Amino acid sequence: MRNDVGRKSAAAHRSPLFWFEGNMAWGECPREWERIKAAYPKMDLRTALVAPHSLQPPGLPSFGFYSEHVGPMTLGEFMDQHGMQY
Repeated sequence: MRNDVGRKSAAAHRSPLFWFEGNMAWGECPREWERIKAAYPKMDLRTALVAPHSLQPPGLPSFGFYSEHVGPMTLGEFMDQHGMQY
């Protein structure tokens, strides 16, 4: 019997992690990414900016559209730098 779940999980852990913060969805990515994208079907989430002084969770870049998300990097740029697919 194949253990595809374990392989997907291992692949997800190799991807860079980031936090997305929004009114309708938030969470650690890439684990929560599909759910977050589904919550914002009409928004281009790649334009979300990073929060220079993120409080949650510590150590992860936090992207979103709140007032603390002021750049200098967009989520799209971060994903491109790390070879991640939108």
